[in-house]
Amino acid sequence: MVPPAQAAEWIRGATAALVSIKPGQGYDFAKPTKIYAAAGCGTAVVFAGQGDGAAIVESGRLGCAAAYDARSVADAMIAVLEDPTLGGAQTRESRVGWVADNASLQASGRLAAAAVAKAAAVAKAASTA
Repeated sequence: MVPPAQAAEWIRGATAALVSIKPGQGYDFAKPTKIYAAAGCGTAVVFAGQGDGAAIVESGRLGCAAAYDARSVADAMIAVLEDPTLGGAQTRESRVGWVADNASLQASGRLAAAAVAKAAAVAKAASTA
């Protein structure tokens, strides 16, 4: 166990963070917090597996998603080592921004507030009808 600030410093200093979920174990729906921790520090993510974790990394342009096998993971790791921005499409700042916009406490608060406002509007419309 290390303090969060120290862990963040180590993650920020890495070229990439490796995150994996073994497919077919009932967790393909999982969204590993390691994805958000790494991207929130600006570090590229190499995700080994399939499902939601891979989709987040790909759609968020947070790094590389690879099949859950040694060759695919090695190829993804080499690609990030050769070009941490993956062709200039992913910068540390863009990854941090994605987390702020999509996975932060503020982002969750915005979604919750929008849901409450929508429910209130529906209830008000129903009561006046």
